[in-house]
Amino acid sequence: MSGIEPRQHGRGFAKVEDELKLTSKEHILGTPFYISPEQYLDPHAVDARADLFSLGIVMFETLIGDWPYTWETKRELLGKVMKGDLERHPATRRPDIPPWLDAIVARALAHAREDRFESAAAMKAALEQGPEKPGILRRLFGG
Repeated sequence: MSGIEPRQHGRGFAKVEDELKLTSKEHILGTPFYISPEQYLDPHAVDARADLFSLGIVMFETLIGDWPYTWETKRELLGKVMKGDLERHPATRRPDIPPWLDAIVARALAHAREDRFESAAAMKAALEQGPEKPGILRRLFGG
């Protein structure tokens, strides 16, 4: 047994209890590019939707090959994350991205967590409903 209790349903990786005391509640765990705004603004309010924001960053990066942020300094990046100053729509840079997939990424990257998918299951369902499943989506969900 590792000493870390399995996470509770709906809490998300961003808020897993650290029983090994590797981090403290005063420290932010994660890579700045992937951290949701609420992790910076109110770490105690973090839930599974923070993970969906991080997934949205990964999806954007995968589709575009670049970050949804532009920055010169770490301070500028932090300010943009906290203010929600990022490109949410990958189709802006790649018009061949289907509108349904663009909308899913944009929703995952919503600044307010209430505007994101309520759960990974809800996001998965939205991905499965897409009329076309290019590349990895086809392999993951069939079709």
